[in-house]
Amino acid sequence: MRNRSDRLYELDGLRLLAALCVVVFHYTFSGWVGGASPVAFPEESSWSKYGYLGVDLFFLISGFVVLMSAWGRSPRAFLVSRAVRLYPAYWVGVAVTATVAVTLGQGMFQVTLPQVLANLTMFQAVPDITKARESADG
Repeated sequence: MRNRSDRLYELDGLRLLAALCVVVFHYTFSGWVGGASPVAFPEESSWSKYGYLGVDLFFLISGFVVLMSAWGRSPRAFLVSRAVRLYPAYWVGVAVTATVAVTLGQGMFQVTLPQVLANLTMFQAVPDITKARESADG
C-alpha cells in the first residue's frame, strides 16, 4: 500500500492551476459571451478564452493519479475508496448547485426534483433525464 510520502504534490499544484483556469474561463469569458452574465471582461477574455483547456489538463492528470491510487489494491477496495472519496463532495455540490439555481437563478435554469435525484447518482446520463422530460412535455 502507498504511504503519504509517495504523494506527488506537483501534480496537485497542476490540477489546482487547471481548475483555476476553468473558473477564470467561466467568470471572465463564457458567462458574458453566452449571455448568462451582463458583466463583461473584454481585455481579459483575449487570454482567458483558452481556460477551457484546463479541463483537459485536469482530467489527464487525474487519470494518472487515479491509476496510481489503484496500485496494490483489490478492485473492490479501489471502488469503495473512490465512492467514499467522491460521493459526499459530489452530493454537496449537487445540493448547492440546485439551491443556487432555484433561489438565485432568476428563472434562467429550470431544476426539477427528478433531475436532482438523478444527478445524485452520478449516472444521470443513463436515463437521459433531460430528453425524457422534453419528450413528455412535447
